[in-house]
Amino acid sequence: MRTLREYVGDAMLAAAERRGRPPDPPAPRAEMTPGGRYTQMDLLDSLPAKARVERYGAMMSSDFMACETVKARAVRSLPVHVMRKGANGPEPAPDHPLERVLRRPNALMSWGDFAAWATIRRDVMGTAYARAYRDALGRIVEIRPVLGAVSVSYDRATGTAVYSARQDYYNDPWTCREDGLLILKTDSSEDGGKTGRSIAEQAAEDIGLSIDLTRFYRALLENGNHFPGYFETEQKLTVEDIKAIRAKLDAMKGPDGAGGTPIWDAGLKYREVSLKLDGMNLVEQERFVLEKVCRACHVDMHHVFADSGAAATAAQGADLDFAKHTVLPDVRGWEDAFQVLLDRAASLGGAPGEYYVKFNLSGLERADIKTRMEAHRIAVYSGIYTRAHACELEEIPWLPGQDRLLQPTAYYVVDEDGEPYVPAERTSGTSGQSDGVSGIDKKAVADSVALIAAQARSRVAARAAADGDTPRTRAFAADVMRPVAQAAAMLGHEIDWERAIDEEIERCRHA
Repeated sequence: MRTLREYVGDAMLAAAERRGRPPDPPAPRAEMTPGGRYTQMDLLDSLPAKARVERYGAMMSSDFMACETVKARAVRSLPVHVMRKGANGPEPAPDHPLERVLRRPNALMSWGDFAAWATIRRDVMGTAYARAYRDALGRIVEIRPVLGAVSVSYDRATGTAVYSARQDYYNDPWTCREDGLLILKTDSSEDGGKTGRSIAEQAAEDIGLSIDLTRFYRALLENGNHFPGYFETEQKLTVEDIKAIRAKLDAMKGPDGAGGTPIWDAGLKYREVSLKLDGMNLVEQERFVLEKVCRACHVDMHHVFADSGAAATAAQGADLDFAKHTVLPDVRGWEDAFQVLLDRAASLGGAPGEYYVKFNLSGLERADIKTRMEAHRIAVYSGIYTRAHACELEEIPWLPGQDRLLQPTAYYVVDEDGEPYVPAERTSGTSGQSDGVSGIDKKAVADSVALIAAQARSRVAARAAADGDTPRTRAFAADVMRPVAQAAAMLGHEIDWERAIDEEIERCRHA
């Protein structure tokens, strides 16, 4: 196997050492704690104090975390597969090594766990990194989160990027090129796209207001649901009197004692400040703050359960907006990040390949059962896909014979001259999409044409037996046989309808 220096190259390692910290040597196993020598706190220590509070402090905001979990739960619920660019369009690639990793990225995480972690990590920190591990053949076998700070070195002469990080809970110290790292970034950047900017940092003031409101409610509750005020009395208070007042105030703290009616001794009168709860419009203030946090996270108020029942019912169209304007851009970033792993680094000769990762958003865009059935009916009758594929979309088993296309009788394939024809050969296709270009079983077509032609000839024979060989009989026979002959011609079968009429009339004459 190649060494790290052979893999990255002497020049790139030297550039990495000039521009940043060189990679740490692997630590002896005896020095490693169960969580590794460096954990997530290592990344915290590397951040400026202000950014440290803004980014991780945002996770104390219930408003911010409500928006983030909505996005994370949406992404983790989406089916994701490796697809291949086939001759007849996209087709699943269930045997690709990455397909198994998408089910279980590593021993500690399911795909849902990893997707949720990466989504929230990206928005809180600006960029989420995950290390891709390959076997001796270069196939991806595992993806692990990166919890420590990642340094980047870019060689402008060769256009090569090298990433490195210290040891954390999941990884030993490592250095790799871009095809060894899954990188998810936010939409905004202050360094030319090298990293994303933290949403929590951008919306720090709005998120801070959310946390401040929570703290205010707590302080209000601890103060017995009373605003700060003062006592008045004309008597002189002793130390014991002051301790008794303090005990009564403490008894009114918390959820059990809040809101009680105190009885004061020694002529005490409590003077509360003039500000009242009903004058502060706290509910409107909280909603205002929540709206600003939702706007920063690209999440509608409807999805954090902030609307009333009537508003939620009227906002059903917001589900499609959420899928289109929030989830779709997110999963597009996931697909682009995986493409780098599949195509390998350009500096190693990597090029766009035939495989790609695709998220299926149909679940989020899923309509009601009546609308879905109507869409399936139109697609099946139009020959877009088979009944078997419709069953697969609804996740129900399909029956034998449903994997064949229903051929519309009012439409057919035409050549350059506009003449209908049957393709000479059928192309291969999947059971869910097509059994060939025309989707027609030639033997079944021949049997059907013969049966229809026999029925038409029997009608001609019956009329000839009843009326004889007359102009009206021949006109009737032509009206019956000509359409059958035309339909048979469209299916590639020739019927001499005039000869068939003569044969049936002649047979009746000698009967």
